[in-house]
Amino acid sequence: ENDSNIPLLTEIMENQVYPIHKDKIISNVTSQSIRNKHISAVVMDFLDYDGDEIYFLPVNKLLGKSFKQAMVMLSEVTLIGIKTKSENIILNPDKNYIITKDDLLIVIAADDDVDVELNIYPNVDKKLNDLTITLDTVLEKEKLSICILGWSKLGQQISEKTIPFLSEDSEIHYAYRDELIHTAPKIPNQYKINHKTTILNYEQNRDIKKILNENQFDVILIVGYDDVLSQEVSDTNSLLLNFYVRSILDKRIIDKPTRIIIQLNDGTKEELIPKNKYNELIVSDTLSSLMISQLAENPKLWGVFEEIFSLKGLKINLSSIFNYSINNKTTTLKITDLILLALEKNQIFIGYVLNDKLYLNPPKSVEIPLDESIELVYIG
Repeated sequence: ENDSNIPLLTEIMENQVYPIHKDKIISNVTSQSIRNKHISAVVMDFLDYDGDEIYFLPVNKLLGKSFKQAMVMLSEVTLIGIKTKSENIILNPDKNYIITKDDLLIVIAADDDVDVELNIYPNVDKKLNDLTITLDTVLEKEKLSICILGWSKLGQQISEKTIPFLSEDSEIHYAYRDELIHTAPKIPNQYKINHKTTILNYEQNRDIKKILNENQFDVILIVGYDDVLSQEVSDTNSLLLNFYVRSILDKRIIDKPTRIIIQLNDGTKEELIPKNKYNELIVSDTLSSLMISQLAENPKLWGVFEEIFSLKGLKINLSSIFNYSINNKTTTLKITDLILLALEKNQIFIGYVLNDKLYLNPPKSVEIPLDESIELVYIG
């Protein structure tokens, strides 16, 4: 219930207990997912046993190779880090790091018994040797217009973890019923971001309709009033609000569809939300259950999850292909080309988006046409 004791518990029970705080997981996953719909797809892929997951593999024939060489040579898996003999988890390590016999490779793969095939690319090896890696990469902040309906302590956590990734011309519109919260939203002083607050009256539908009709939001986040209402009542409130919001959006003609993220306490209620073009992600206790299941099967994942899902750790990001150094004559791109482009910015390539479709852990043999819709998915 209270995450303030987690560091102490972790220190006392090192490698024996992996404390999982539900709200911390939900707020971290939600804040990352708000930034881009494909980030939520990657996160769920890592957790839900349906697709590619994170595994630890022996070094085998990669002994003595540099990390950047191994990234290119692994044919069917994507290398993202190293677990050292001293149990340290290092994601996105120094690219000249030499792999030792006691290391384990941290990879994204379809299965843990995947046949690790190695490929040699002489041309790519030469490019690797000539590659200049920029270490002082700047976080690419995104311009988003976000509406948060409802409020709670969890809403505050999500807001605080989202704001650092937003550009100064982004906007957050908070709308909530004052009698159903304990503390109003707070914007950290160090961030200059546009924000607006609407206090909803008891008959809130009219206010919500006015907000949605007068604004074009990229994301609508529905947060339950968990601090005041029971979980059951709060979830029912959120489900009804979700249906109402969708009914408003259905009547609007807009170029870019609004994404809806809804927070529920009880994951079994997800079945009450039919598949539709708005509800991209439903965050609930299911996330913590999936993480517990993954850790029960492989405790070594704890360090990886802590890095990816913590506020200060590395993050899953997307960036347009045109933010990278591409030759003017380029018409097609191999996956090894995308790896090299990301490496120049000290990023770990894990996939790409083409025509709004995510391709995670693509085989190195894949070649795609250069297209303005391409985005690189990376850890950095």
